[in-house]
Amino acid sequence: MTTHRLHSLLRHLAGPILGLAAGILHAQSFDTGSDGNLGDLRITNSVTLDLPADGRIKVRSLVIDAGSVLSFRANAANTPVYILSQGDVRIAGQIYIAGDSVDRSQISGGLGGPGAFRGGNRASDGMDAGAGQGPGGGNRQRGAASSEQPGAAGHRISHSNDNNPQNGRAYGTPTLIPMIGGSGGGGGWSEPGGGGGGAVLVASSTRITLVGSIDARGGSAPNNNGGSGGAVRLVAPIVDGPGHIHVHGNSSGSEGRIRIDTFDSRIPIFNTGGFVPSTGSLLFTGLDLPGAPRLEVTQVGRYEVAPGEGNAFSILLPVGSSPQQNVVVRATGFGRRIPIQVVLTPDSGDRQVYNATLDNSNPGSIEVIVPVVFPANVTTLVNAWTVPGQ
Repeated sequence: MTTHRLHSLLRHLAGPILGLAAGILHAQSFDTGSDGNLGDLRITNSVTLDLPADGRIKVRSLVIDAGSVLSFRANAANTPVYILSQGDVRIAGQIYIAGDSVDRSQISGGLGGPGAFRGGNRASDGMDAGAGQGPGGGNRQRGAASSEQPGAAGHRISHSNDNNPQNGRAYGTPTLIPMIGGSGGGGGWSEPGGGGGGAVLVASSTRITLVGSIDARGGSAPNNNGGSGGAVRLVAPIVDGPGHIHVHGNSSGSEGRIRIDTFDSRIPIFNTGGFVPSTGSLLFTGLDLPGAPRLEVTQVGRYEVAPGEGNAFSILLPVGSSPQQNVVVRATGFGRRIPIQVVLTPDSGDRQVYNATLDNSNPGSIEVIVPVVFPANVTTLVNAWTVPGQ
C-alpha cells in the first residue's frame, strides 16, 4: 500500500471519528482505557495467565522477551483476550492462543483458544459424532459407512483446500467488531475435530512493536477436519515490526482475520503465515477502539445464565424435561436491527439453528425470546451470534 493511499484511507476512516485531518493525527493522544493495575509486565519465560472475567489484561507496559511464550486460560465466558497498555508493547517472544490439535486416539474435539470454539467429538460407545462448535463449525460424519467426511471449520471463507459440503461456512466481518475466534472442525466416525484459533486484541496508547509472533492458528485433525484460524487486532498510534501473525487454519480449516489500527504511515511487513493478505483478511484502518457490542444468552428454559457466561452455556436437561424450551437473547450497543441465530450444538448429533431478529436501534439493551427444541439426553452448547455479513 502506498503512503498516498494510506493517507487517503486514514482521512476517510479516522476523520469522521476524531474530527481531525490525517496529517495532524500524530500529535493526538490515544487512550486504551487501561488503568495499569498490573504494572509494568515483563514475560521472561513461558507463562499462562488466568483471564479475568472480562478478558482484560491492563498494564502500564508489556514486554515479552525472545524465547518466552505468553498464553492464557479461558474464563467462564470464553471471552477474547484484551491486552490494554498505557505505554509501549514489545513482543519479541510469542503470544500463543492457537486451537488444540487432535489425533485418532482422542475422543473429545480439540479445545479452542480463548474466544474460540472446540472441535466436535468423534463417535464412541454408541454415541454419534458431534459437529464442531462455533458459527463456522464443520459438520459431523453421520456413520461409518457414510461417503461423507467430517467438515473443516470456516471463518474468513467457507472452504479452504477442498469442496467438502460438510465444511463450515464463512462468518464475521473484516472490522472484527465484535471480536470472535475460530470455529471447530466436525467430528468423524474415528477422529475428533481440531479446535479453533483464539481471538486477541492488543492495544497501546503509544506503540506496539512485534518482532516475535502472535499465534492464533486453528488446530489440526486427521481427516481434513481441522479448526479455523482466529482473530488478531493491533491498535496503537505506531505499529511496527516485522514479526509473524498466524491466523491460518489447519487440516483444511479456513484462515481467520487480522486488523491493524494505526495512525503511522509506515506499514509494518508482517509474515501472516499460510495465506496472502487481501481485502477481508488483513485490514489497515485509522485508530479506533470502540466499545464492542454484545450479544448474550441470558436464560435457557427456567435456568438463568450467570452474568458473563452468556455465550458459553452448556446444559443437559433433567430427565423428563420437555425438549421444547425458550432461549432469551440480549443485544447491547449495536445501534440497529440485527438478524441473529440461536444455535444448539450437542456433544453427539447434528447442530440446530433458529433465526430471530432484535431491534437494537435505541440505546441500551433489548431481548428476544426464541423457542427451540433440545436433543434428548445429551449435553448441548447454546450459542447466539449475528448472521454473517450483518
